[in-house]
Amino acid sequence: FFNNFNEFNWTLTGATTASPRPRTRAMHVAAMIDGTRMVVAGGFDSFIAGPYSDVWILDAGNPDPQLWAWQEVAQLPEPMMARGGHCGAFIPVHGCSSSHDPRCLLIFGGAPSLGGDVFEDTWALALEQDPGTLNYSGTWTLVIQADGTPTPPGRIGFGSVESQNNLIIVGGLGANTSILSDSWVYLHHFGWKPTSYGDGLPGVYYHSLVVVPSQDPSNATRQLQAIGGAVGNPNTVLSFEDLQFVQYWTSLTCGPGFYYDPAVTRQFCARCEAGTYSASAGATACQTCAGAITTNTTGASSSAFCNTCNNDVSCNGHGICSVDMDTSTILCDCTGLYRGSGSRTTTCTVPVVGIILLCIVVVAASTVGAYLLWRRQRRARVLLHGVAAELSTKLLEREHEVLELSAAWRIDPAEVALGERIGQGAEGDVYQAVWHDITVAIKTMNAIGLSLLSDGDGKAQALFEREIALLRTVRHPNIVLFFGAGTFVDGRPFFVTELMHRGTLRTVLDAQPLPWTTRLRYAREIASGMEHVHGLQRIHRDLKSTNLLVSRSDHVKVADFGTSTLINRRSVSGRGNRRLESTQGPVGTVLWMAPEMLEGRGYGPAVDVYSYAVVLWEIAAQAMPWAHLGTADLFPLAMLARLRNSERPAMSLDWPRAYRVLVAECWDGRPAARPSFMGIGLALDTLLAEVDLGRAGDSPL
Repeated sequence: FFNNFNEFNWTLTGATTASPRPRTRAMHVAAMIDGTRMVVAGGFDSFIAGPYSDVWILDAGNPDPQLWAWQEVAQLPEPMMARGGHCGAFIPVHGCSSSHDPRCLLIFGGAPSLGGDVFEDTWALALEQDPGTLNYSGTWTLVIQADGTPTPPGRIGFGSVESQNNLIIVGGLGANTSILSDSWVYLHHFGWKPTSYGDGLPGVYYHSLVVVPSQDPSNATRQLQAIGGAVGNPNTVLSFEDLQFVQYWTSLTCGPGFYYDPAVTRQFCARCEAGTYSASAGATACQTCAGAITTNTTGASSSAFCNTCNNDVSCNGHGICSVDMDTSTILCDCTGLYRGSGSRTTTCTVPVVGIILLCIVVVAASTVGAYLLWRRQRRARVLLHGVAAELSTKLLEREHEVLELSAAWRIDPAEVALGERIGQGAEGDVYQAVWHDITVAIKTMNAIGLSLLSDGDGKAQALFEREIALLRTVRHPNIVLFFGAGTFVDGRPFFVTELMHRGTLRTVLDAQPLPWTTRLRYAREIASGMEHVHGLQRIHRDLKSTNLLVSRSDHVKVADFGTSTLINRRSVSGRGNRRLESTQGPVGTVLWMAPEMLEGRGYGPAVDVYSYAVVLWEIAAQAMPWAHLGTADLFPLAMLARLRNSERPAMSLDWPRAYRVLVAECWDGRPAARPSFMGIGLALDTLLAEVDLGRAGDSPL
């Protein structure tokens, strides 16, 4: 424990001498399950010889470290092969999950002893806890690459780190103590992928890896660092070199559209300048576009976007641009009062005559508006005195109504019988429970959320209150049904909803291929629920397949409104989409975020429509979006560069043409051009009717 960054105090916990406890070991795996539990697997004995295959969990939930305790996990059907020097992380693993947690303990590599053979297999352990006895059990699954692509060579003593639910490994000792310098990442949806993270790093082993924020305050990305380790021949004297804070590679953060030159940018990524591009991660320089023209004011992520028109940038937002391929020049056809210089203009500006006319119109309109406003205020003052008393009386009545409604949905925690945990988040858990003989779902804070609450951090409390505030005012067949809320005796707030037996839409899509009639019905039900949310002047801000739940009767309902917010009514623009001036900064999940949200500028309900487009893609493809991207491409800045260049997940020509058109409209880069959920619903109704009649365009239906 530490009071500040200059005073670290170690405390020997009660788990050191408690019984039962693991045998003394080294080079084992230790991974955090949540803020209070750690899992330990395998390792060598005290003489770095005999390996172990047991798995233990340390329960560190008690505030008193002397009361921490170990519990051994019963492994099914049999333990993993005994090993040490392996790596592991508690992350989502494709094809592995427990009844309450989508994450598993991922194990890779290691060896039965030092200096001999090494393992190159990957295993995943799904953990279960009996709600009655609280005993743990685990089921091992051999992890196979679904697409048949290569996996990392076996190794021992390598650096590993968990980052954003992915596992990164670099270097280590391979078969016959060969020194490795390659690097790999296990992407939790796509399996093992080779990377260039280790480029420039000497062959190193017995080192540590960490992911830290950039030291540059203007750079929001994170960087990979190697700390300590050994180089040289491991069969002779080990020559240790201190590698602390030396950043040898940056392909983790420098995606397309950026470059890394140690002599120029030091250890930080730099964005390509306008007129240049870099198409691959880890580029050391940006190449010049033909004609030195790019779509945006910054560089491009591909040569394909060098000479592409962007009306907002190229023509100042007041014209339609085109490219003269002979000269690689962007030309503008100016609109309205805007004019360019000559017939081959490259920009649009307002002429002097247009400015004078505009000023005359503005002055005249202001004068008329001021007079009308004066008359309106005079009439309002006369009416104000007459309604003041009546308004005061109604406000008092309203306060009493609010208090009565609040009492109506309050639930006594004594009425609730908690069952097994069926979902887990960073600060909250979801349990199956029984309330008045009804099987329900209960969402409450976990130990992390409760500690934040006790420390005065209002974020977790605000998320709960925000979700309750919306759910208690909603009754819609495609929004999860809210029963009530309360507070447990330990201070944890909770709320009760209907139990969605089939789990998340992501789980259903992964289970088996679905007919198009079912897929279209899912899409229509989500649109119906979101139309109602927007009708309540709310923005969801985290619409994705894991926040959509499927009932026992196979109907989809919108859930998880913790990040929702009110629409600002003062500004409305484009196709019925209100624009939220005061809401800025990314909220939600990167793969589903609209470009305006990633940019941190003002946004409105259209961000939900963009996220819905990605969900439509998931429903049609029955796969995760952006599956072809590596870790470096999944950071917000790298994703924003792709979206700015109009990149989107590829759509199959086997999908109905009308469906593809709808997806393209919903993820349009211009928020005002995206349709409302009412319009989306009408389009899907038409498509569903065509499917029923067997006339779904060029689809295979």
